[in-house]
Amino acid sequence: MLPGHGPGTPPGPTLVAPHWRDMLETAPAEPLTEYHLGVAQWHAGDLAQAVRSWERGLARASSRWPLLRCLAFTDLRGGHPERAADLYAEAFDDLCRERRDHDAAGANAGAGADIDETAWAAAVEALGRESIDALLAADRAAGARSVLERLPDATRRRGAFRFAEARLLLAEGEKEAARALFDAGFEVADLREGTETLSEVWAALTDDPLPEAYEYRMRPGA
Repeated sequence: MLPGHGPGTPPGPTLVAPHWRDMLETAPAEPLTEYHLGVAQWHAGDLAQAVRSWERGLARASSRWPLLRCLAFTDLRGGHPERAADLYAEAFDDLCRERRDHDAAGANAGAGADIDETAWAAAVEALGRESIDALLAADRAAGARSVLERLPDATRRRGAFRFAEARLLLAEGEKEAARALFDAGFEVADLREGTETLSEVWAALTDDPLPEAYEYRMRPGA
């Protein structure tokens, strides 16, 4: 049986070895257990059963966003961008609601909120980034803008989100503003070498050569 899991705390990492998966399968079917079981099943390649576990957990969960995010990721990988965008938007809404509810409860109690701020910030940043990507992939600029504007200022100043802002501005038809972000400079520190997203967005903005700072391609430009 997994220990209690308070609101405002991400579910944490999952142990996925076969013997742990076996124990999760026989543990009480609480939402947190179903979340971790689904991750272990996904890791083992049992994708359909993973989805069923997450759906069972979702039916009883008060903290819905981790399960919604898993289902959204599944739809995205399965070639269903519209459905994935819906689920990502719902997941981010639920994450924001959970934080508001927790902060309000702490204020009413007259004491500091019992919450892991580091884990919370990481969850908001990761889910926000995935949600923006999924919403832009589904041509939902307004939804992506809603997510971006609810992120903390410190998060929005990070390079990955400066780039997300440029992509969003391009989707909104604001090419000059998007180009200004490139000109001001940003660094997407975790961008995989060979990824061509930066060059693709740049090419949609201008015919100028791609600045060296944004050159991650592993092949000559077209």
